[in-house]
Amino acid sequence: IRDARVGMKMWVNGELPNNFTSQPKPKQSELGAMLLEKFEKVLGRGHISPGLVLSLLTAYFGVPKGLEDIRLVYDATSLGLNAALWAPSFWMPNATSAIQVVSFYTYLFNLDFGEYFLNFLNDPDICPYCGVDLSAFRSMVESQPDFKEGSNFVTWNRCFMGLCPSPY
Repeated sequence: IRDARVGMKMWVNGELPNNFTSQPKPKQSELGAMLLEKFEKVLGRGHISPGLVLSLLTAYFGVPKGLEDIRLVYDATSLGLNAALWAPSFWMPNATSAIQVVSFYTYLFNLDFGEYFLNFLNDPDICPYCGVDLSAFRSMVESQPDFKEGSNFVTWNRCFMGLCPSPY
């Protein structure tokens, strides 16, 4: 019950990162507008918010989703936090393992894990190492009630796809 209320405790198995590499600004203005819309959604839900940032973890980019939308991808693997965290292995079926049990009487469905991990609070001790650089969207960050003057950074409050313990 504590994990659901406060956040899942993560196992640190290495040195936590200290990275402040800036996120590149979007090259196209229409891409920037779509990214802004996606960030407003996660800020509005409280998944990311202003707070103490000791390392910028998450690089982000937009991937086309249909003809007129994008999926906002957070790359948590490239900046060092996953190397410092440990989680037990967690088997998730893939297409090859799933097809082995398919027969004429099998019912199949699509299970999208896109926002599933956002249901779980992040470890409060790890949140400062899950910083996101929103300097390209400064006006949006400034409108947040907990915004600290001169800061362009927010932190993840939720487990997110790409973070080592998220599937666990």
